[in-house]
Formats: sequence, structure tokens, C-alpha cells
Amino acid sequence: DLLFNVRNGGIYYKDMSGPATDRGANITTLGNGPSVAAQIQVSDNSRHVLAYGCNPVDSAARDPLLVRWSTSENIAQWTPDTTNTAGSLRFDGGSVFLKAVETTTETLVFTDATLHSLRFIGPPFTFGQTRIGTNIQLIGPNAVVSTGSITAWMANGRFQWYDGVVRDIPCDIRTYVFSILNNNQAEKIYAGVNRQFSEFIWLMPVNGSNQICSVPWQRCSRNTTFQFSYLIPRTSQSSEK
Repeated sequence: DLLFNVRNGGIYYKDMSGPATDRGANITTLGNGPSVAAQIQVSDNSRHVLAYGCNPVDSAARDPLLVRWSTSENIAQWTPDTTNTAGSLRFDGGSVFLKAVETTTETLVFTDATLHSLRFIGPPFTFGQTRIGTNIQLIGPNAVVSTGSITAWMANGRFQWYDGVVRDIPCDIRTYVFSILNNNQAEKIYAGVNRQFSEFIWLMPVNGSNQICSVPWQRCSRNTTFQFSYLIPRTSQSSEK
């Protein structure tokens, strides 16, 4: 089955056993799920669907710091009850949710100012949060990537990573990268990882371009120290109008 959503829009579900021509259905037609969310996830371990930056139960107004989850393995049941594991919590830092990234041990949740660890803790609360960083300014919702044990992201004016502790990443070209970055298009920055060569990659628009056209490249060694960084122009770029 397929579950998807438009950022800050509705959540949709498609039964992949049905005809390919069938459209996805808004989950509000299946039960009492959120009508709007910034991001959704399915917990690999507990099989809950989580909706971040969504509307509360019995309200259409979106809460930018709220996360709700359905009961385990039931996308239609989102109202907390003693007979299920549905629930919600509100992150205790920042003013708006930006991104949730699943790692091998936890889910890292970025707001516009803080970093939180979200973990499955079982009944009666199901999930719990711990604030693990402040002054964490993720530059865009797609500017973060995780290898499982290490999570790296592009912040405002610096690169950072988390492997149990939040640290700045040394970067020889940091000043240059941020001097040519088109900050008006920061939401288009996209992070990736090349596991074969232990490299983090950020695709970004620079020099006034509205499209991705350059790649800051950070290579780390096996002992988690960065060796060098460089900037690679894209060899092709779609025309802008």
C-alpha cells in the first residue's frame, strides 16, 4: 500500500492491490485522521503512522509543532483511547516543524530552532520526546540526510552533524558556499549521501539561480573526521523562464 502527502497539505492512501487507475483517497474519508500535515512517516518498529505539523483531534486549525500518530497498523483510527495506541504530543521548542529523519535508534525532529529525539516508549504514552539541541537552524526541510548512525545537515551559515552529540562540521569552503547561495530558494537545497565513499552531498541553487546548479561535497573518513570539501558545478541545467 502507498501513503503520501503534499507538504502542508492532505494525507492520501492508495491500496496497491486495487486497479492502477484508482486514485489515492484522503485519509479523512477512511476515519478521523489529520486533514493537513507537513510530513508523514511510518514507524518501522511500532507500525504507527505519524503526522507532523498537523491539525489536532476535532480541530481544522493546523498546529505547526504537533505530531499525531494513528493506532498501530490502523490508518483509520487516530483518536486516543484506552483501547488503542493513538496519541499526540507537541514539541517543546521552536515555532514550526521542519523535518523528521529516521535513524537506526530514534527519529530526529527539526524545528526552526531546536532538535528533538522522538522514540517509541510503549504504553501509556507510546512516543516520547527529548530536546537534544538548541540554536539548530536547518536551512531547508530537505537539507538533512542520515546514514543511520550519523545525521548531517546544512544550517544557516554552517554545516552540522549528530552522532549522539550535535557538532559543527569543519568546512574549508564554508564562507564561499554561503556567499554564493541563493537564500531565497533555500527550500530547494537537497542533501544526499554516497555510502561507498563516505560522502555527504548538498545540491543547491547559487549565484542567483532559482534551480539547483552546484554541489558542496563533504567527505568523511571512517573515524568521523572530515578530510576535505569542494564545490562541483552541475554539467547540465534546465533553462529557466
